[in-house]
Amino acid sequence: MPRKIYKPGTPIPTEKQEQVKFCMWLRKNNIFFYAIPNGGSRNYYEAIALCKAGLLAGVPDICIPIASKGKHSLYIELKRKIGGVVSEKQKTVMGRLNEFGNYAVVCCGADEAKSVVRDYLELSST
Repeated sequence: MPRKIYKPGTPIPTEKQEQVKFCMWLRKNNIFFYAIPNGGSRNYYEAIALCKAGLLAGVPDICIPIASKGKHSLYIELKRKIGGVVSEKQKTVMGRLNEFGNYAVVCCGADEAKSVVRDYLELSST
């Protein structure tokens, strides 16, 4: 699918806006998923407590825990269409997820994420 070209001055949707759009599509299509709320700002003490409780930096934004195409689950790290950067921690975690038999991928925008899900689950265009 060709990427949309934005004219100068046209606002590019934020990562959060892309994720909301994508999650609405997943719900509409009755695809079981969950979001992993690793991002966001927290104070120092909250961050320490969450890390002690198992928070892992770099885990992708969305998990679709459905086995398909020989993989256990689909993990999507969703970035904005233009300007999203994958951190080293994200690259490392996604590499590990792939090593363990999952399909972990970076998608630039909700439309690309929908396309990945359609292909992974072998769905018709919806």
